[in-house]
Amino acid sequence: MSPEPPVYRIMGVDPGITTGFAILDYPGDGRPVSIFLGELFIKDDVPNALRLLAEEWSPHVVVVEDTPKFISGFKGIQQLHTLRSEINAVFPSLSWITPGVWKIPPVLEMASFLGVGKGPHIRDAIGITLFWSMFREKEIASDLP
Repeated sequence: MSPEPPVYRIMGVDPGITTGFAILDYPGDGRPVSIFLGELFIKDDVPNALRLLAEEWSPHVVVVEDTPKFISGFKGIQQLHTLRSEINAVFPSLSWITPGVWKIPPVLEMASFLGVGKGPHIRDAIGITLFWSMFREKEIASDLP
């Protein structure tokens, strides 16, 4: 049996009252493969659950959509700021993505394809991961054996 091909693994997180996450593998050919997708809820211990996921799946990088600073009429904004701080404490070297910046047509189309039948938070976590990888192709390729 031949060994598995090398992959670069990225975990994307869309934090919120419902937190979507996606773990994607990027094999040498550059086409991402979703390997684990899901959602957590604010009442869950989201930072600890994400830490356990990272321990299980060993991503090379964790990419998180930054939480908005203010949402008119939204009473849970403080919960989001607390969640942001807790996630940052678990993954101090994570990469933050500005909300909305990553939502460009090619990313949205691929996220919909990889997240077919999944909720919007999972598709957003996929999109965040795809967007980050678009600008890191050389980095990803150099980290593969």
